[in-house]
Amino acid sequence: FTHPEYGVRKNRLELGAMPAGQEWTAEEMKSIVTQGLHMITPNGILGDARKSSVELGKRFYDALLDIYIEFYKGKGLEKA
Repeated sequence: FTHPEYGVRKNRLELGAMPAGQEWTAEEMKSIVTQGLHMITPNGILGDARKSSVELGKRFYDALLDIYIEFYKGKGLEKA
């Protein structure tokens, strides 16, 4: 999501890696956590950044944070 002071340069947003279905699966998210973004997306973008918004960014950030927390607690995601 955007920083109120710096903002996002909308003209620089581009298409990134897209999920196989409507949303990223738990297995795809596990791959992101355990192997890194570079294994899925060369430009570091997940989905179509051109359709981004502050709300979507916050939802993704919160969801990814929950996955990291579970990963480091040793619950929900098995070690690769």
